[in-house]
Amino acid sequence: MGAELEVAPDELSQAMSIKDTSIPKQNLNTLRLIMQAVQQCRFIDMVYTVPDREPEQYRLAPIHCSSINGSWYLYGQHKKSGGEIRNFKLTRITDVVIDQKAKPFPRQHFNIEDHTDWGIIKDGKLTDVEVRFRPKVAQFIKEKVWHRSQKIDYYDDGYLRLRLKLHSSFHEFEAWLRSWGAMCEVIKPKSLRKDMEQTALKMARNNGHAFKGDEVKNDDYISHTDKNP
Repeated sequence: MGAELEVAPDELSQAMSIKDTSIPKQNLNTLRLIMQAVQQCRFIDMVYTVPDREPEQYRLAPIHCSSINGSWYLYGQHKKSGGEIRNFKLTRITDVVIDQKAKPFPRQHFNIEDHTDWGIIKDGKLTDVEVRFRPKVAQFIKEKVWHRSQKIDYYDDGYLRLRLKLHSSFHEFEAWLRSWGAMCEVIKPKSLRKDMEQTALKMARNNGHAFKGDEVKNDDYISHTDKNP
């Protein structure tokens, strides 16, 4: 029979810890109100702010709350979306008021897997993705399950190929790829490979590299001569 492991709380704090490089700012009172509305199937009125846009008022049927990669998201329905369930990031939600007078809305079945893919965005058609990683980072790639569809191929020269089926617009996936820098190469789809190429060129310009005969639009790069940080 297997032995049980008993660890006192003070010993546990000495034995292990959990750390994240980034800690999202969360409004616990807002989360509490939203969770209450979800449990009671009550409509809420709230203000939602998206970067570079004016704050917008929403009347929402809150369906589900989910913590994804350390950040909380609310999934709900509102008239502007035609009844479609969409997500709202908790840190962008303010002025939440629960409508206790209106009749509760019918409870709905919700499966988070139906609304997320690589990250919080599930958009576009299902696409085959292949990325080749250099031997230097191959060990890091095979240490994790990055996606439920992943398949990994190994090569004699130490290279690794990660194959995925993503139902995604690639916005979040491309951000993950950029974190690996020159250690990865997109094999397919061609559209993602092209996007990575253009991003790499802009990053080079941002960091002072000038291409011969290059014509750069003002919004393509950040000038390193700017006086303000």
